[in-house]
Amino acid sequence: MQILGIIAEFNPFHNGHLIFCNASRQAVGADYTVAVMSGCFVQRGEPAVCDKPARVEMALHAGVDLVIELPVYYTAASAEHFAGAAVRLLDSLGVVTRLSFGTESGDLETLLAISRASLQLDSRENFSDILRGFLSQGLPYARAREQTLRTILRIEPDFIRQPNHILALEYLNALERLNSPIVPCAVRRVGPGHHDPSLGAIASATALRQAIARGDTAALQKAMPESAFDLLAAALARSGPAWMNNFSQLFQYLIKTKEESDLSEILDMNEGLENRMIRFAGQYEMLEDILAAVKTKRYPLTKLRRAALHLLLNIRGDDFDRFNRLGGPQYIRVLGFRKETAGPLLRAIKRKARLPLVMNLKRAEAALSEDARRMLRKEIQATDIYYLACAHKKDTLEKNQEYRVPLVMI
Repeated sequence: MQILGIIAEFNPFHNGHLIFCNASRQAVGADYTVAVMSGCFVQRGEPAVCDKPARVEMALHAGVDLVIELPVYYTAASAEHFAGAAVRLLDSLGVVTRLSFGTESGDLETLLAISRASLQLDSRENFSDILRGFLSQGLPYARAREQTLRTILRIEPDFIRQPNHILALEYLNALERLNSPIVPCAVRRVGPGHHDPSLGAIASATALRQAIARGDTAALQKAMPESAFDLLAAALARSGPAWMNNFSQLFQYLIKTKEESDLSEILDMNEGLENRMIRFAGQYEMLEDILAAVKTKRYPLTKLRRAALHLLLNIRGDDFDRFNRLGGPQYIRVLGFRKETAGPLLRAIKRKARLPLVMNLKRAEAALSEDARRMLRKEIQATDIYYLACAHKKDTLEKNQEYRVPLVMI
């Protein structure tokens, strides 16, 4: 039996996602599809544009059989940790046979060769020497490591810099580090690029979020499956879109009330970044304006958004390091499934999973370890904070919103 795993944010689900899911299923002859999905926040360090239940249901209507959640500690982490945690979840299910991911080239053999070489190079002395040289130029670690790999392996810059290639390499690295039996599959991305703002029948999620901000309903309808558009419209009417700037007052409060030593303990808020955050928070009101002013070659905007988000969620570096030492995600949380198809899949997972399976939050406390409970409690808090960034908060102000939303089943 072929069980396909995919890793996604569906922010929001669009026609390109549908094409990818269908192509992946066809490529591997999948009997079932499992998606690891980011919850309320995404890797760019921002809130998802619409809430988690809507995005889960979008995926299920598109043929995904089961959706599980990537814990919030990893949703806005670097590519290495984001990919590593997602792959570990799929591997820990004990049933996934294939992992499919989209790439700009679809060239799995080249990606595998780069992945194998990079894992070997990490331990070589000349790799460290070259890496330190790039770091001394003020490059952030991710860019310095990319430059080092390009220098040693003679990789074309345009190849390794593609957003999907970066994540694909980390998925392959994670499979290798886990010695996972899951077989990778690369599907070539079709349509506009990752950050392309153009709109059409196939458009990037970036372009669709911009259309949401403008209220461009016609563009959204054209670029999304009908069911996904209807779910998006209902979610936006219910709670409204969530934007990073809506956290501005909360961010200002935290910056102005926390000691510098406390700020430096926040994940990604290091290397003097906390001082620049304090400085520019005194000059600008809105969070996006603050981050734009803080931005430098050393502090790219994505890193700044992640640092700001981790401050808003109080995600500390020492907690993150502890979970990494423990192996990453501490449980498998089911967000939704297709009732007609997922029964045999869930039964197989319950027999073979190597992490606790969470399907009912009220029962989870008694079934989880203290570390797993701590991770899950942060998820519950993060959801409550997420709704503060939404335009309409009337029905989402109560604490512990996670307990008010049942599993999504269609």
